[in-house]
Amino acid sequence: MTIQTSYTCDEEISLAIKAYHEDNQFQSSEPIGEQPPLPGGVFDMLLSWDRHRSYMRLEIPEIDGKWHFKKLQGKVQITGTDNERGRILLHGMARLDGEVLSLYRDPASTPHPPLDAQDIGVELPPTNSRLCYYRQKRLWRVRDERLTKERGMAGKDTLRLVTGLVGDWASNKPSEDPVAHVFHRHPNYVVIDRAGVGHLYDVSL
Repeated sequence: MTIQTSYTCDEEISLAIKAYHEDNQFQSSEPIGEQPPLPGGVFDMLLSWDRHRSYMRLEIPEIDGKWHFKKLQGKVQITGTDNERGRILLHGMARLDGEVLSLYRDPASTPHPPLDAQDIGVELPPTNSRLCYYRQKRLWRVRDERLTKERGMAGKDTLRLVTGLVGDWASNKPSEDPVAHVFHRHPNYVVIDRAGVGHLYDVSL
């Protein structure tokens, strides 16, 4: 499945911005409260926005565990996405300190492989890439924060839509950001393949 990865039509830009504002949900200012400790070890995990609690959420299906957080940091593998439910699939380790979630790579993991040249759709420049779920279309947004500051929300090449996410995630979500956004930190980058999947790369690996 090949999808449009860059908006050029004014109508499409307007629709995307309208959907962006309708889909945004805001983080609760209330304290999350006491939570059970996260278990140690390597797990397959799910990361998403909890629309009922109004916090970010981490799930470990293997032990039927759920935790909430306001700040996110650390590095982890993204193994895919659940586009029907708006989940990012992770593999690695996690630690929760109050309302701060820290992610860690599986020590046995290897860097995400580069794409063959014929499989590359577009290689995005190093930047802070904002990642969020596009609920109406069951897709994911990748927004270039640097270009957005320079060109505005509707600026050329500021927003790409992808069918999924995989790769090495250098994660970030400031606790003071009230919206359900997570980021792939600069100087890391994203490559979109010809099927529309966003591949995240960590230049430190």
